[in-house]
Amino acid sequence: MTGLLLWLILGLALGVGAERLVYRVRNKGDLDAHGLGPRRRRSRKRIVVWSLVGLLALILVAGVGGWLWANSVFNKIQRVQAGSALRHGGGAGTNYLLVGTDNRPDPLVTGSRTDSMIVLRVQGGSVKMMSIPRDLWVTRADNNQKGKLNGAYNGGPKALIQTIAGNDLRIPIDRYMEINYTQFGDLVNAIGGINIDFLYPALDRGSGLVVNQTGSVHLDGTQALAFVRSRHYTSIINGQEVPDNQNDFGRQARQQMFMRAVLHKLAGTKNPLTLMSGATKLSHGLKIDEQMRLTDAMWLAWRMAGKSPETVKLPTKDAGLGGVAALSLVQPDAEAVLAPFRQ
Repeated sequence: MTGLLLWLILGLALGVGAERLVYRVRNKGDLDAHGLGPRRRRSRKRIVVWSLVGLLALILVAGVGGWLWANSVFNKIQRVQAGSALRHGGGAGTNYLLVGTDNRPDPLVTGSRTDSMIVLRVQGGSVKMMSIPRDLWVTRADNNQKGKLNGAYNGGPKALIQTIAGNDLRIPIDRYMEINYTQFGDLVNAIGGINIDFLYPALDRGSGLVVNQTGSVHLDGTQALAFVRSRHYTSIINGQEVPDNQNDFGRQARQQMFMRAVLHKLAGTKNPLTLMSGATKLSHGLKIDEQMRLTDAMWLAWRMAGKSPETVKLPTKDAGLGGVAALSLVQPDAEAVLAPFRQ
């Protein structure tokens, strides 16, 4: 409301100024009997007309300036080659593959690794979010051999997309977006923090998470990053530390909670300066497929406005591979969950 009022005031000021300038030039020599000023008084109609002209001019300038700024930020985002692996139209909805990476040093991990893989599906007024376990045992598209889904990422985004679209999951991907978790802390700070619901106080000495209260807790960038990175999540129940034994399942649930909170906060933010700051922070650690345009990003933002994605859980179980910690799909339950994402 204050923003609208500001625009109206600026428009009125410009309108009055323009009207005075035009009529001063037009009636430069037309003074009253005492030579002190114009004989012709400004009419309210002229003020209104020129105020509208001034307001429209401001809107036009703001629109053009906003587009140029958005385009300049968007053009700085790093592109990845994924074009031939993407679905090119024909789907009932749009599937976005959101890949979260973490570049913290880890002596136990070689090569690139993903920390989370989420398929965000937008169809009509529906928005759904489904995590795909990185330890899911699949046929990898980069070598046509069985292995963990996370391993396909070492072959690049195209190999990962083709593996997800392969015979095991058969989920076509329309758009690819990859974000390094280190940038999420800056993004959360830029949008003023996020709120996460905690059933119990919690901590993770490894990630630095410390939450001393229950209910809706406001997290800044540092604590939000500690929450999403948590691998040893521990609840404090009746004064006792109770470790989370869900391993990757628990982390997936927390990552989805985090993503929902961020998307909800962004969708509800009306301050353009906050959005501009958030976009700038996010663009630094973001990678997108080379075919994604600014209009595609704007379309997604418009479709997400005011919505909180529905969480969908993919049924999985231990793959039973002996010494290999891997997961397999639970059938036929998984087919029912995957069906809407395949359309």
